[in-house]
This record gives sequence, C-alpha cells and structure tokens, in this order.
Amino acid sequence: MRTYKACCFLLALLIVVACKKEEKVNYIILSGKIENLTENNLYIGDRFYKPLVTLNIQKDGTFKDTLYLPKGYYTLNFGQEYTNLFLRPGAHISLSADLKNLDQSLSYTGKGAPENNYLSEKIRLSEGFNMMNYWYYYKDLEEKAFLTITDSINKAKQDLLKSQKNINKEFVIIETKANEFEKLTKYYYYSDRLKENGGTLSKSFPEPFNNVNVNNEKLLLHPEYLNYITNYLGEKSLKTKNQITDKHFAFIKTVDKAVTNKEIKQQLLYSIGRLHLDKIQELDSAYAILDKALINKNYKKEVTAKYESIKRTAKGKPTPGFQFLSSEGDSLSLNDLKGKLVYIDIWATWCVPCMRELPSLKKMKEHFKEEDLAIVSICTWDEQEKWKKMMSRKKMDGLQLFTEHENKFFDFFLVYGVPRFILLDKNGKIIDAHAKKPSQPELWEEIKQYL
Repeated sequence: MRTYKACCFLLALLIVVACKKEEKVNYIILSGKIENLTENNLYIGDRFYKPLVTLNIQKDGTFKDTLYLPKGYYTLNFGQEYTNLFLRPGAHISLSADLKNLDQSLSYTGKGAPENNYLSEKIRLSEGFNMMNYWYYYKDLEEKAFLTITDSINKAKQDLLKSQKNINKEFVIIETKANEFEKLTKYYYYSDRLKENGGTLSKSFPEPFNNVNVNNEKLLLHPEYLNYITNYLGEKSLKTKNQITDKHFAFIKTVDKAVTNKEIKQQLLYSIGRLHLDKIQELDSAYAILDKALINKNYKKEVTAKYESIKRTAKGKPTPGFQFLSSEGDSLSLNDLKGKLVYIDIWATWCVPCMRELPSLKKMKEHFKEEDLAIVSICTWDEQEKWKKMMSRKKMDGLQLFTEHENKFFDFFLVYGVPRFILLDKNGKIIDAHAKKPSQPELWEEIKQYL
C-alpha cells in the first residue's frame, strides 16, 4: 500500500514538473545599460524601422522593460544609430553598449543572447567588407570577379554562423537561408544590370530564381526573404506588362494571384502600397486589392490615408496653403504667390539626392527667371543653423523657406520623405502632387505648357 501511495505521489510530482516545463510565457524581458546616450530616444522598430515600443531610459543609462512581441527580427534604434535584434517570447536578454563605438561594444547576456551576439558579429563582419556589401559595387566587374567576391562573402557569413554555439536550430536554418537569399539577390541585380547595358551572361552563370517558394511563412521572419521574393515576383510581373502597362499595378496583380499565404501577401502589398501607391494609374482597382489583403489595422490605416490623400491631391484640386519662415527672416505664404505657377522643392541638408538636384534646380531658375514661375525650396526635418550654412555654402538664392515637418500643408500631401516636388497652377490648384525632378527635361516642357 505504501509503495502504491509512493508511486502515486511520484507520478503526481512528475505531472506537475511536466506542466511547468510546458508552460509558455508570452513576453520578453529586455534590460541593459547604454553609455554615452545623448538622446533619450531608444525604441524597438519593425522591419520598416517604425517604432513599436519606446524604452524608458534612466539617467544612468539603464533600462528594463517587458515586451509583448511575436518571434522575429527587429531593429533597436539609438537615435541616429540602430542594430538588429532577434526576439522570441520567453527570452530574458540584457545588453550593454557604448554609443561612441556601438558595433564593437555591443554585447548580450541571458536567455536569447547567443542569437543576438551572432547578429552583432555578423554586422562587424559585413562592415569589414565595406562597399562590397552593395550590389552597385559589382555592376562594372567582370562576371568571374563578381562571382568570386560574392561567393567568398557568402562563405564567410556561413562560416561565421557555423562557428556559433548554443544557438536555436530554427534560427540557424533561417539565417542560412537568409545568407543564400542575399547572395541570389546579388546575382539577380548583377544580371539585370548587365542586360540593361546590352551585355550577356555566360551559360554557366547561376540562375537567381530557381524553384522559388513564395509562400514559406517561416522564412518571412527574415527581411532578406521578403526582398528576394519581391524581386522574383517583380520579374514575373513583367510578363504581364503587355496587358498591364502600369508596372506597379502589374506587380500587385501578380502578388494577388501567386501568393496564397495571407501574411506574406500582406507584407508584399503593404510595401508597394506605402511606397508606390501614388505612382499607380489604376488607383481604385489597386486599392481594392490592397484593402482586401491588409489584415493589420495599422497597415490598412496608413495605406487608406495615402489613398485618400492621393484622391484629394488629384489634378485640379485646391491646396490648404502654407506660411513658412523665409531666409529673409520674415514669412512667406502661398497666397503671396497667386498669379504665378509654383514649383515646390522639399529638401533637407542631409539628403544626398536633394543635393544632386541642386545644379539642375539652379539652371531651371535661370532658364525661367523672366517667366511667371515661383520656385520655392522648403527645408524640413532639419536645423535652422544647418539650413543657413548650407544656403551660404551652396549660394542658394531665391525663395528659401524653413519649417518643422509637422504642419497642415505636409500632412495634406503626406510628405513622408525628401526630396519631394509639387507643381501648382497660378490659382494655387494642384497640377502634380508628385512632380518630376528638376533634372528631368519633361518637367521643363510641362512647365512651359502651363505658363
């Protein structure tokens, strides 16, 4: 009888222990200390760098937070710098970093640390390759040299992954595939660029798109998979271009037909919606597909806002006007420019593409100086002192304005980035909410039509 009772007690104890082992938590604990943090601005972002969680930093640089996030790759953003994170529920990670040398100082301890220490090592390895990480470095290389460098970099990354210890097996599989996708994407960019320039590949050149699975949700965890299948589906959509002249709408139709996984379809269509919806001719048809596919409320809200903005900023629609600080120290409003065609150039001192347009913008001002055309440059997302120094250094004359990014005029046009160009008629009505760049000859011809 005692033996029976003892057995029952032991069995009950084993069941309790087993239940505890199977108990899963739905949160992540992230803590750490950051040296030389000049901004109290530390947040975790998604694959598009959009803030998901803001972390509260103490005066001594320490922080601790409980995160309710699904398993996946994230960005940890320190003001102007960021690094990659891999998080999964149940992780208890502590990090330490010195922002004077983030990449070299960043390290992790705790449950979930090995994967993130590997990601830090991978970043350091990649930085050692410098420009060789980017496809445009390869565009002028001979095929043999291109393949040698690309394959060597891929091998170095795979060797780094193999050298890691105590890393989750699923994570290893995903990283192995991600390294392969990165290599194949470079193959694609190189071959595409060569064909554009009239070159030919050897018969032995590797095929970048072979037996592509566009519905593997496990691989969606890594951004490289989404990038890879985006290029694959983009190539696939070109085959429908004879029937659909709009390449972005052709891509949307291709994704809608080829991708059956709801989450992958959503991520692909959200990307095209947030970046290229304003360039799509078949706007209503495209939005109908996006609206049906977007399950995430925030994605749907953002794309819908952009759609509504495009509709209200269509040709012939009125604008809300603006009143911004001028380089003369006073203010200038859109009403002050009534009776003139208005070309608006929205820029920032740190924006390289903006600076590239400056010579063409100066030529344009000179060409139309006797015409009823007001060329207005609005600096934003910047500091006034930097704006003033840039105007002086680049000898920027004419109508130069400065404003904070948060204003009704930018909200109306959904100005999310720079450079951005807008063309208004002599009554302040919209000609083109996404006007052509000064360096495009077509813009000059369009302006002549409205003068």
